[in-house]
Amino acid sequence: MTTTTAKKLTFEEFLEQYPDGLGIYELVNGEIVQVEPTRAHKNVARYLVKSFDREIERLGLDYIADKDIIVRTVTTFLKLLAIA
Repeated sequence: MTTTTAKKLTFEEFLEQYPDGLGIYELVNGEIVQVEPTRAHKNVARYLVKSFDREIERLGLDYIADKDIIVRTVTTFLKLLAIA
């Protein structure tokens, strides 16, 4: 599916008009284009998430890595409050 516009979108306009929650989209030549990840892309994404997760664990960081986000937990903040 391609959504066309009269003029080419800028990156900022793309971010403002991004169809949230309806799939994955890219800005291609000023147009919003829906794309489907390939198996290779999924494999690379899985590898990266696992690598981030292992490194977070190795460093003892208070982060949670997922395929879409990395979240910093409040554990460190709470530890600092307990020390203060």
